Amino acid sequence: MKKLIIIIILLLITGCSTKKEYIDTIIIEKDDLLISINYPITNTELDFNIKNDIKNIYEKYKNINGELNIDYLYNKVNNMISITLFIYVNNNNIIKNYVKTYFYNNKISSIDELVDIDTLNKTLINKIKNTELNLNLIYNKYEFGFDNENLYLYFNKENDYKELIIPLKELDINFNNEKEVINEIILPNFNIDYDNKVIALTFDDGPSKYTEELIEYLHENDCKATFFVLGNKVKDYSEVLKKSISYGNEIGNHSYNHKWLIKLKKEEMIEQIEKTNNLIYEYTGYIPTSIRPTYGSVNSTLKNITDLNITLWNVDTLDWKYKSPIKIANRATKNLKDGNIILMHDIYKRTLDAVKKIVPVLKENDFKCVTISELNMRNNYE
Repeated sequence: MKKLIIIIILLLITGCSTKKEYIDTIIIEKDDLLISINYPITNTELDFNIKNDIKNIYEKYKNINGELNIDYLYNKVNNMISITLFIYVNNNNIIKNYVKTYFYNNKISSIDELVDIDTLNKTLINKIKNTELNLNLIYNKYEFGFDNENLYLYFNKENDYKELIIPLKELDINFNNEKEVINEIILPNFNIDYDNKVIALTFDDGPSKYTEELIEYLHENDCKATFFVLGNKVKDYSEVLKKSISYGNEIGNHSYNHKWLIKLKKEEMIEQIEKTNNLIYEYTGYIPTSIRPTYGSVNSTLKNITDLNITLWNVDTLDWKYKSPIKIANRATKNLKDGNIILMHDIYKRTLDAVKKIVPVLKENDFKCVTISELNMRNNYE
């Protein structure tokens, strides 16, 4: 595990890629620590600052007993970029939430380039009067973000933050940015040969920059798989997801931002699941029927709050741990059995390379790659 951590730190401090990539993900699982970090890549000078901040946060909390989760909001309006990082820390059940924001307008910029500060302060005075926020906060440092309709102000206080939303029209700002129209897709029909030996390849934590090549390879080899996706990646990878669905793959729910579901309050757990399902439907027209709980943890609350099919696995490739595609492939194919569910993650290049070794072995042994729903249908038929 120590080796894993060193590699991740090196990843964080490397320079940004010139390719058009949108999200990087870091997942670490240990007995007493779970880390899930998602952050956007902008291909601007913001990337250095974001990666450096991520590295510092990681260093600060890498030895806690609990959970570190970093999620984000990314908005681009005209040439302006707004990024908000939401940092969640649970250390021995002491919870801390805070926010870090970034604004780019052809250079790293500040809020006074977006809005007249006097106008903002006057608006703030009227807004704060009707909230629990203190007027003194106006003169303290706050974080900010924006989208097409609103300005978001974040006040970091003690172990939590407060959010204040101001419609742009109240500040005489109008970006006139039209919302993208998402086209409906045609969903494939299931086609199962009940006499075949079958295996379900499943992938968690994506989509990522490797997912499209992965689904193309599977399609070329007449293989289908199930992708348990994070809701916060759905918008940026909507085209890849639509292509994946059109190839016959299944999309499952893996929470919105990889928080440890069974450690959340019931309402937060419901939000993580429903928000992800809604985003998948909004951007692809697809309705998931399966969920893979984060870290494979299930409790009675989770079972009671969702009708989704809770899907675990019986073959763990440990691709998050091992760097060798050969070792990952060997773990996947060591004890091939009809009906196996194989766990992988489509956020690693090594996993993509391993799949290219796994699929030929499955074919040689007369196994058909099916989705979780197809596997369940076959099992129910038997």
